[in-house]
Amino acid sequence: MARMAKALEIDVSSAVPKTKDKLLCRIYGDKPATVGFPMLEGLEEIVEKVWKVPSDLPATSKHIEQMYKIKQGTWQSLIKHPPPSSLIAEEVQHRRSGSSSVPPDKEGKKMDALGRRQYSTSALALRIANYQTIMARYQLSLWEKLASYVTDLPADKKAVVSLLQTEAVQLSKQQMNAGNHAADTAARGMASAVLLRRHSWLRSTALSQEVKAKIEHLPFEGDSLFSSTTDEALKKKKARQTARSLGVTSADRSVFKPRYSTRYNPYQYHGRYRPRPYFHQYPPSRRRYTPTRQQSKRRRPFKSRPSQPPAQQKDPQGTGRQF
Repeated sequence: MARMAKALEIDVSSAVPKTKDKLLCRIYGDKPATVGFPMLEGLEEIVEKVWKVPSDLPATSKHIEQMYKIKQGTWQSLIKHPPPSSLIAEEVQHRRSGSSSVPPDKEGKKMDALGRRQYSTSALALRIANYQTIMARYQLSLWEKLASYVTDLPADKKAVVSLLQTEAVQLSKQQMNAGNHAADTAARGMASAVLLRRHSWLRSTALSQEVKAKIEHLPFEGDSLFSSTTDEALKKKKARQTARSLGVTSADRSVFKPRYSTRYNPYQYHGRYRPRPYFHQYPPSRRRYTPTRQQSKRRRPFKSRPSQPPAQQKDPQGTGRQF
């Protein structure tokens, strides 16, 4: 990289990692320096032009898409968006009484649109990385074939051509590594877009947060937005819920039996503390409790009557006297 920058007269910054352990330095040798290239002026203009109106531009350029294609019948996920063909989409559409390829709610539609834009951009970047790797592999094969003709050259030109051929082979290998790194970065962008689209669909379902997190992190297979194991897991979960609602237990699970009976028995507790009976499970009988005569006399409360003034006697003869 340093020789390439020197040949192209590019000012670069290099950082050589320092190893304090001398023994490890002798065993593994010095690590290669990391070279930082400046952004080319032509690339700066392209980036600034796109960044001026980020919301008005489409996700990809139609002209660039026509230049980098993929073989028909292979990797259709790099051309089309994966459809949400799963029980999750069917459940959301059934609850919203409609059928569509996007979530029904407003926020879900916005998140799905952002996920689609990111997916299209990352898919095109992956196709460009595929072209870069193929072209680098072709350059490597050309320079390797040139090695057989170096031996026929004169001695004064043989050393120079051999040096150029060796440098070109190393550069081709580095271009292949750069294509691999670009493909890895584009694939990560596609995975993030799939995760965003899955979240836009799952937020409208009635599943628990734990189940949603598991479905979101399932592997992406390319043919569908959700993994093929998603429907199987949902079917098993619905079957378990139906069995529990009907009172059916699975054979592999043991039936829970409490250690002590929950039925109230007043004669099984002989201490000071006696728990209250479970009236909500075992209501009292219709027979009324009638205490004995001694208990009724002992527990009968004493009620004092209010004092009243003595009644006055009427004068039968009408003399006006009071008795």
